[in-house]
This record gives sequence, C-alpha cells and structure tokens, in this order.
Amino acid sequence: MRKLRLAVAVTIASAGGLAAAGGVLAQAPHPLAPRTNVLAQRKAALPGQQVNAALRCFGQTDNPHNSRHFPGDVSVSSRTVCPGEAVTVTVWLYKRAGGSWHLLDTGSNPGVGRTQANAHGRCGRRGTTHRFLGVGYHTATGHAPTITRNAQTVTCR
Repeated sequence: MRKLRLAVAVTIASAGGLAAAGGVLAQAPHPLAPRTNVLAQRKAALPGQQVNAALRCFGQTDNPHNSRHFPGDVSVSSRTVCPGEAVTVTVWLYKRAGGSWHLLDTGSNPGVGRTQANAHGRCGRRGTTHRFLGVGYHTATGHAPTITRNAQTVTCR
C-alpha cells in the first residue's frame, strides 16, 4: 500500500505537479484517488522500462457527456491500452457545485491489453449547465502509472 501511494505521488509530480483549479477542492474519495487539481492531459503515455518502451501504451479519459444509457445522468469513460500487458483503469467523475468539486461516481476495471471503465452521476435539472471532470488512473505491468483528466461543461437533458 505504501509503495502504491509513493507511485501515485511520483506520478502526480511527473505529470507536472499541482495546478490551482480555482475555488475550494473537495477531498479525494480514496487515499489513492488523484486530486481534482492534478495537472494532466486527456491522453498520456505510460512510460515503460527499456524492454517495454517500444510498446505503444497509453491512458485516455474522454469528455464527460450526457449519458445515452442513463437518462438524466452524465457519463465519463477512461481506458488503458498496452498490448500484451496486464492493465487497469480507475475513473472518477466530479461535478463542480458551490465552488468545489464533488465526487459523483467511480468505476474500475482490470484487463489484458486494453480495458475501459465508466462512471456516471446525476446531471441536474433539465436545461441547467454544470462543469464535470473525469480523472483516470492507468497502470500496466512493466510501466509507470499515469493520470489523465478531461473536463467539459454539460447542459443537462
């Protein structure tokens, strides 16, 4: 557990450190969950050891959007791709309300070569507009973990 916390701290530092997101930040839902103010791109490579460096391994978090499967909800997807390797992905969905980020849902999946996880939560009253944030945490054997994020303003349906 301690090594995993260290790996997350190293990943956050290598992703560019912390950047102010404005307003008060909600507490992370789990000790290993990336904070909402982590500077990260929507798609990022998973750095590998020399022997694995040629593999095209990456993590990606898509835009939060109105869900097609859960009417009235917003969904976000995140995936980890690393051919031939054991992979995991965890995604957190946050909603900006009252000056801070609030956790709506989390999803996680393991796999081999490729895996995807989804999270969804209530958007709000129809016609209202809110800011949503998806944060993904990606791992693959023989590679350093990475964090991705993607934010989107959504008008609720």
